[in-house]
Parts: sequence; C-alpha cells; structure tokens
Amino acid sequence: MKFLPYESQDFDEVLALLQSAFDDDRQSHNFEALGRLSDTSHYKRFVIKENKVVKAYLAYCTRTIRYLGISFTAASIGPVAVSPNAQGKGVGKHLMTSVMAHLSASEIEFVYIQGIPNYYQSFGFRKYIDKIKRIIPTSDVTPDSATVSIDNACKEPAVFKELFDSYANTVNFSADRSLEEWQWLLDHASKSYYFFEPKVIRDQSGLALGYFCEDPYISDSPREVIFRNDKESIASALSALKKYYADKGCDTFDLKIPDNTVVANLVDSEDCERVVHDNPHGGDLLLIFDELGAAEKLAPTLHHLLSGVESQFEAQVALQNFTIHFGVQAGGTFATVEEITGPSPVNFVDFIAGRICDESCADIETTPAAEYAKVQEMLFGKLPKFVFQGDNM
Repeated sequence: MKFLPYESQDFDEVLALLQSAFDDDRQSHNFEALGRLSDTSHYKRFVIKENKVVKAYLAYCTRTIRYLGISFTAASIGPVAVSPNAQGKGVGKHLMTSVMAHLSASEIEFVYIQGIPNYYQSFGFRKYIDKIKRIIPTSDVTPDSATVSIDNACKEPAVFKELFDSYANTVNFSADRSLEEWQWLLDHASKSYYFFEPKVIRDQSGLALGYFCEDPYISDSPREVIFRNDKESIASALSALKKYYADKGCDTFDLKIPDNTVVANLVDSEDCERVVHDNPHGGDLLLIFDELGAAEKLAPTLHHLLSGVESQFEAQVALQNFTIHFGVQAGGTFATVEEITGPSPVNFVDFIAGRICDESCADIETTPAAEYAKVQEMLFGKLPKFVFQGDNM
C-alpha cells in the first residue's frame, strides 16, 4: 500500500469510492465541486493505492484558529473514506497514521476530525464539544423583516471577512481567515456542501448584517450562520431568516450556535426548543500534538485571566485528569509552565474544552472547591467554545 498525494487522474476512482463508502451523496457532491481543483497550501488530499488502484481517500484543510486570543495552526480532516472491499484490512489505519505523521511534520498544532470516537481515540483524538441546536419557529415573522433583504450575488471577500471577524473574535476555536482564503471559498467552494450558495443579509441602507449558507440536503437547516455582533443587527437578521424559511414553507429552522453569545441570549428569550445536536457521523474530536507547548503558549493569558484566584498558581491549578504546574519567580511573578502530569497520554483536550475540575475533585487540598468554580467561570463562563453553524471549523 502506498500513501500518495491526490492527482487529477484519480478523480473518477475517488468519486466512485465516495459514492460507495457513504450512505448519502454529500461527500461525492462536495468532491464533484472541488475534486478537479489543484491543491493549495491550505487544502490538500491524499490517497492510498494498492496495485495502482485507489483504496482510500482523505482531504484536510488548514487554518489559523484563535483560542483565548492566542493563535494556533490547525488542520480539519474530512472526509476519510475507505473502499468497502478494503475495509477491515488496515487500509484506514495506514491512511490515518500516514496523514498524522505528515501533519505533525508540517508544524500543525491542533487537528480536528468528525468521526466515531471509539475508532479515532486510538490515534489520540478526544471529544471536545457538544453542539446545541435551537429550533426556531417561523410563525412570528415581524414587520421589520420587510426592511431587510437577502443578497444572493455577493462575492466580495471583504464583506464576509468583516462579518465573520466581528463575531469570531468573541469566541474560542474560531478561524482567522485571510482575504485570500475567503476569495478561494467564494470562487471554488460555493457549490460544495460545506459552503453552499452563501447569502448576505442586508438592511435598507445596504449594510451587511450577516450571512448564511444553506444545507442542500436539509431544507430547514442552514449550515453556517454568522451575524454582525450587535443586538440590533442580530434581531433584524434573525427576522429576515425567519421570513426566508417561512417563504420556503418551513414551520421551523434550526441554528447550531454556542451558549453565552448575544445570538443565543436573544434566541433563548423567544419561544424556541433547545436540544443537543446529535451528529449522525460521530463526534467532534480534537487532537493536540504538543500539549505542553500549547500550555506554554496559553500560560500568560491564563495567568492574567485567573489573577483573581487566591492561589494565583502559587502551587498548581488542578484540572480534570491532569495537573499543570506553573513556575513562579521571586515575589510571585508568573514565569512559565514547568510540566503537565497525569494519565498518559495527558488529556489536555479536557482543559481546552473547559472541562476542568468540579466538586468531585475537591479532595485536592491546594485549591478549594470554591476556587475550582471560580476558575471555571473566569476561563469559560463568558467565552463560548465554538462559532460554526457547520461542522468543526
């Protein structure tokens, strides 16, 4: 078996593989939209070949993400597909092992994937998020929806970037997309499943209030929804979305949005059903190649955010399943992370995802249970963990 870069002559084989490997045609639809494009520095694809026949396929895209204001390089893997006649023969393992070695050598820090947790945990991935889906009724369309329009033709990357950044700067795990990346999405991905036919919501003056991408397979479930991050803009854009889906004959539509945001608070004040989003393709999983390195990058920010905690890291901050020990200079000035201890491999993902100690860990004497609660609130109580309506990033 050979791990090789995807080439344009592989198109027909990969398309047939995707059609046979998945129950629906989402992935083959996406591949048909993007499969004949050349790879870029941000978008790469690989195949496993045996006797010159494609047996497996994988794609990934890279981007810079923000966590507590600190930038990390990340890769989002998907889809991963193995030909049905090659499954159970180690082909998928060879594909994943090869691409993970490739990403590690490429100085990628975080890796995301959607998949079956029990399988991908063997490669070091852990679940990091539970997405909340809000079911929005369209029966209460407000009169001001008539003053807002849907722009189907906008192809200006600066418009999308400005809208996205206004919201993404307030949350964790959000992408820091350049104008060039936005241009690539608009030029090439707008017929793909992941960024299908983006539409801009504008007010009477022409100001862009937000954008959304539809799901070509589910009529009442937009894949990605971003609003300008102020209450008035969100209210107007939300009203326009209600009218849009009401005009399509939908009684409801859903938004997968993080808690503790202006959008979530506004929606929750209305009559909507709130449920955990059940992803039929598996969980949202995360791997961090260098957990100690990530902790060191975050350490100054964490120390600043937690300056109100009485211990101020004089001894340690205890986290679920592991402990970070912080060095302290003379006079109590913060220095750096010294080590992370805990089960092997250390579950730093629990920390990144905000699952730190609760009352069940109160037996650690150096930090009282009340401080755990304070740490939880100070770090994660006000800053949502993710931004995307769509999957992963």
